[in-house]
This record gives sequence, structure tokens and C-alpha cells, in this order.
Amino acid sequence: MWLLWSQLALAAAPAPSVEALVTPDGAYVLRVSPEQAWLSAEVSVAGAAASDVGPQGVGAELVVEGDLPQPGTMWITVSAALSDSHGVSWVFSVEPQVVPMKSPRMRRLAEERRCWLRRKGRS
Repeated sequence: MWLLWSQLALAAAPAPSVEALVTPDGAYVLRVSPEQAWLSAEVSVAGAAASDVGPQGVGAELVVEGDLPQPGTMWITVSAALSDSHGVSWVFSVEPQVVPMKSPRMRRLAEERRCWLRRKGRS
């Protein structure tokens, strides 16, 4: 019975789209786009005090910036009032991944290919 109720609750309140960018020094930019209009909302990142972000429309992009106290998993809590008598909360876990600015391997492979073509007598 609980499983059925939780599936109905998920269908009634679609989760927002959440995107996070974290710099090496711990500064973050969080973008939240609701899939349903919110009368009011709060966002909390990494256990910090919740920030009141006010009402949000469907597809509006909400931007929250801050600094992480320590590197690692980033816990994001979004709480929203959907109506006067209905509210919902979502919890997201984000594990930051290091993305290099450019790929040194691809450059090296391109240089190796040019050298191979010169050795074969082709230019």
C-alpha cells in the first residue's frame, strides 16, 4: 500500500531539474528548474541554513551560489509549497566529478599521427 501511495505522490509532484557546478576551491552554482509552479520554496545545500527562494513558475531557472565547507558529496534539499495545503521536499545527492579543461591525450594522438604520415612519405 505504501509503495502505491509513494508512486502516486511522485506522479502528483514531479521533481525539479537540478544542475550543479563546483569549482576546485569549493564555490558552487546550483540551478534548479521546477516542473510545476511553486507558491514558495526553500533550498538548502550541504546542510547549511535553508534559503527562501520565493515563488517559482514552471521552467523558471533558480540560481543559488555559495561555498562548500568541505569537498565531497553535495546534499541538496529543495522544499516547495505547491498549494495552501500541500508541500513536498526533494533530496538530491551530487558527487562532484573533475572535468579537465582540455584533453591532452587527443592532442598527443594527433601529433603522433602527423609524425607517422611524414615517415611514410605522405604529408
